[in-house]
Amino acid sequence: MTEADEPAPSVAVVGGGAVGVTAAHDLAARGADVTLFERGDLAAESSGRAAGLLYDAYAEDVDAAV
Repeated sequence: MTEADEPAPSVAVVGGGAVGVTAAHDLAARGADVTLFERGDLAAESSGRAAGLLYDAYAEDVDAAV
């Protein structure tokens, strides 16, 4: 069996915010069979706030150490 004969992976993405929609799109573009689950409207909750991302917001290295 070659790669071309292998079935596309099935992926479930939970959350239709900026990160979930982007992940679903990128996976589908790479050939995955993607199902996106969202309980409400797309981009209606945390996408308007922090988009679920973590980032380094410290000014100095010593702040991160604390």
